[in-house]
Amino acid sequence: MPTQGRAAVVRPALVDRECLEQRELGTLAPYAVCSRHSRGRVQVEAVDEWRTCFQRDRDRIVHSRAFRRLAHKTQVQPLPGSDHVRTRLTHSLEVAQIGRSVARRLNVNEDLVEAICLAHDLGHPPFGHEGEQTLNELLSDAGGFDHNLFTFELLDVRERRRPDRPGLNLTYEVREGVLKHGSAPSGRQIERVAEEGLRPWEAASLEAQISNLADEIAYNSSDLDDLMRFGEGNGQRLAGAVRELEVYRRIRAHAASRELEEADLDSSTSRKVLITEMVGQAIGDCVEATVRNLQSRNIRSLADVRGCGDQPLVRLDSELESMYGELRRFLTVNFYRTRKVRIRAMAGVDAIRRVFAALVSEPSRLPPAWRGELDCRDRRAVVGAYIATMTDRFLLDMDVRLG
Repeated sequence: MPTQGRAAVVRPALVDRECLEQRELGTLAPYAVCSRHSRGRVQVEAVDEWRTCFQRDRDRIVHSRAFRRLAHKTQVQPLPGSDHVRTRLTHSLEVAQIGRSVARRLNVNEDLVEAICLAHDLGHPPFGHEGEQTLNELLSDAGGFDHNLFTFELLDVRERRRPDRPGLNLTYEVREGVLKHGSAPSGRQIERVAEEGLRPWEAASLEAQISNLADEIAYNSSDLDDLMRFGEGNGQRLAGAVRELEVYRRIRAHAASRELEEADLDSSTSRKVLITEMVGQAIGDCVEATVRNLQSRNIRSLADVRGCGDQPLVRLDSELESMYGELRRFLTVNFYRTRKVRIRAMAGVDAIRRVFAALVSEPSRLPPAWRGELDCRDRRAVVGAYIATMTDRFLLDMDVRLG
């Protein structure tokens, strides 16, 4: 009897780095940053067989200790009291999701956007902006403190992936995105950009600009959400005040979901609908405004992007920018400066001051690795950097131990 033939074994089609790079070159917009055209790393490395350079950067960031610590650092609302309050880690993940969504629509490099988004807040000290302001004050005679600069220091020096070399050795483009982060980079940021050879006269890539705006969209929407969940005072009064905001009226007028028409903002479902609409509409507005800017300025290449100076191409339209300004003022009064937030934040601020004073007066209590820096750096700067790496919980425990 004839034997029945066996079906041929089909080898799976694997996607290696070469394939990924070719895909980028063939599909991304001409003004996008393609991984094959990266300016490279400070320390030359062999390429990875399976990942592009920006995918490797993202993975190095995600697996860093500084990234894990974000889970225990305050965003706005100090951490005790709810399992659902946002942290620096959840914020960074939300920024990355928004950034990738914008990048996908604009057809630029999602992996580069994601890497910058995930890294952008690594340098925040414990207890949020109150903690940063306190460290900046304590270090006023030692250069001050800037979380963007400290993020860069963590990535370039303090995090290690190999025992024989400092830093994560990230690509030029990710490092640039971190140092040029912010709508108005500080003078010290600009100086550091120049020192690192990151071309301060050049505009940031579209991917870096997307990361910056994704941060703004994320914190505006998430802070409003956290306010409605955890804010002080009468919930109905707060909901009524939210309904009076121009941004709320705009969201409701353009809402794709009819649920928002009946939303009372007192239920978690209604709040979820509002925030979903807010993020979705902001992403759409950002894409439309950016496309208009690209067309009006005749942007056809990455060089064209780099030559745009300090006027970002990635932005919201002027109407929504104005509404976001109103929202930030509303959040400042009703959330950031409320008694509950301030009391918990001040507890952290007081702990920072006590730990700083104790370690400056007795630097022998620093861990050995940090004591090793005292011979070449200002003592206060070393102590400040050490505190900036701490989580909220570690800082409070350290305060007790030193007391």
